[in-house]
Amino acid sequence: MLWRFRPRIKGVFEAALGELPELPSRIPVTYKYGAYNDIAQLSAVEHDYDNAAKLYASYRLSQGDQVVLGEYQRSVIFYGWLTFGRMELGVGQFVRIAPTSVFTYKLYTVKSQRGNRVLAGFYADLKPRLLLEGYKRILCTVNLQNKPSIIAHQKLGFQFIGKVLETRFFTYQRFHMSADLRSRLLE
Repeated sequence: MLWRFRPRIKGVFEAALGELPELPSRIPVTYKYGAYNDIAQLSAVEHDYDNAAKLYASYRLSQGDQVVLGEYQRSVIFYGWLTFGRMELGVGQFVRIAPTSVFTYKLYTVKSQRGNRVLAGFYADLKPRLLLEGYKRILCTVNLQNKPSIIAHQKLGFQFIGKVLETRFFTYQRFHMSADLRSRLLE
């Protein structure tokens, strides 16, 4: 086969920041902001962070994105990224969002700690700081085949607001979303 076409559909979810429940994780996780040195310590096997992802993380940090790490028993068991004023569709591909919105992406809990509400703890930890800084809404995208992540977000009050279709042809990547969704992201 000379060509490769692989569509992927991501759901876009939103939650009013003030309405997010403050549910702690089931284990005592400490959340902290990280730097590139922290990312460099993540492994391809346990954290799904290979060298290409580390290089891109360095770039994202230089552009003002923030990474939050969740630590438990001196090990990183969670990471999540934040960007402001834009939503990442794919590597280096963005769309503008309202200035009072935060976009979370690349949220990952190590397999051994899934089910411990680590994601809920992440959002509970973020909520007071983001409210203090004037943010009102959190957005995220979830691959629609990732049912556990969809359920976890919905339990926290996230609502499905639309879809982003990603198509790839070899290394060419394109994203499609409705005009209604684009307008809603700017509200």
